[in-house]
Amino acid sequence: MTLETINHFIDIQISRNRSKRTIILSQESFVHRILKRFSIANCNPKVVPADPYTNLSEVSPGKDDDDFDQSMYREAVGCVMYADFGVTYHANLDAPHILLAYSDSDYAGDTSSRRSTSGYLLLLNGGPISWASRRQQCMSLSTTEAEYVAMCETLKDLRYLDAATSTQYWITAISTNYPALRQSNRYETCCKPGVS
Repeated sequence: MTLETINHFIDIQISRNRSKRTIILSQESFVHRILKRFSIANCNPKVVPADPYTNLSEVSPGKDDDDFDQSMYREAVGCVMYADFGVTYHANLDAPHILLAYSDSDYAGDTSSRRSTSGYLLLLNGGPISWASRRQQCMSLSTTEAEYVAMCETLKDLRYLDAATSTQYWITAISTNYPALRQSNRYETCCKPGVS
């Protein structure tokens, strides 16, 4: 066991500022290796690399697909998804830990299956600790239902975090859909122990 300051661990650079009580994690060298490995180091950077309103649909494999190496594409996407582009964590021992939970969804955003996509982000004292974006397993019939399903996914992760730690948090859940928030409050009231 070493007592020296750690500044690198599993491809993550660690920078600690004791006076500001911050820790910064980044994978800059890993990202540069990904860019070089997949020959995209000299590409022109864009804030949004593709039109966000483009509708993508599944297509049947054709003869032109034989030239495309799907395994290389999947490997590149997996590397980018693993990469962390820099996160700062702040510590304040005098204040309670603040956990913010953001959730959102689109309604029937997948044009081929008409399923919605849920997304959430959990921030602890301003630093992300958990996030996800995935297609919902059920088909929502309204925007309220899609938002409610997204909030349920968020709450499952919050409950897991609560069970895995003994730390006390101030939890704030944020959603953009007021009817879904009202529905979640009604659900919470109906499910309290001793209430039928």
